[in-house]
Amino acid sequence: MALHLLSADQVASSCRQRIESCELWLRYLIHNQLSMTFGDGYLTGESPSNNPIFSASVQRSAAARHETARIKPPRPVDTLLFDDLARVLAKVDVYDKWFKAVLHTDFPLGSMQVRNILNLLVPIRNKLAHANGVTLTLHEAERALCYCNDLISAIQNHYTGASMADKFPAPMFTRISDSQGNVHYPSDHRPNFYGKEPLRCGDTIRFEVEVDSTFSPNEYDISWVVNNIANGQRGTGPIFSVVLDERHVGLQFAVSATLLSHKSWHRDQNFDAMATLRYEVLPPPA
Repeated sequence: MALHLLSADQVASSCRQRIESCELWLRYLIHNQLSMTFGDGYLTGESPSNNPIFSASVQRSAAARHETARIKPPRPVDTLLFDDLARVLAKVDVYDKWFKAVLHTDFPLGSMQVRNILNLLVPIRNKLAHANGVTLTLHEAERALCYCNDLISAIQNHYTGASMADKFPAPMFTRISDSQGNVHYPSDHRPNFYGKEPLRCGDTIRFEVEVDSTFSPNEYDISWVVNNIANGQRGTGPIFSVVLDERHVGLQFAVSATLLSHKSWHRDQNFDAMATLRYEVLPPPA
């Protein structure tokens, strides 16, 4: 990317998007690797040297964020700050046991190399998060884009290998969210989720899905349909919106997102993945 040809706002936007993507992948990595040993209790887990993986202060702060969040974070790792992610990857014994197998090919110097990269990214990320992105230097922007790309590629390459070991190597949804603040990270190809709060006639609800990035977007199609009513709304692509009316009122307003690869076969005969999201929709006031 020729950064010198872009405006300061465009450079900041590109860096912000890339760092956000990198942060999502780091959270995915930490959750996946630690949950294999500790399940969902990894925030209180101990390292091979019998020290806390996450310090007591980090655990307290994470618990406080979970307690005060309007929509509860779906995974323990989602209660952590970016700085917390950087610190846990910098711990040599933790890195060697849970993360080295994923990152070593791209970062052969180990936790020290990863720590140095993340230490450079943290202040850039914080500057962007506080609306100071226009003050980024070109050097900072180049660092952010290059280092984030390196981290993302390393994690993706590892999970590409894991995906290829699947008996049915086909795409799956990796993240599902809606405009109500619900976020889900599916663990199978047919997830079902329920909205935490009821909806009302007149509301507009927006859905968005992300797909396993080891598959290119030109390898699959995403389609949407509103279930349980005649001539329910339909759509295509990763984003879908519905304006609710009286047809949608009931205990089981449901929307399905279907993922269909361009292969000649499919994991579930007619599709490769299907996510169904259900909500209660209240009638209009009397």
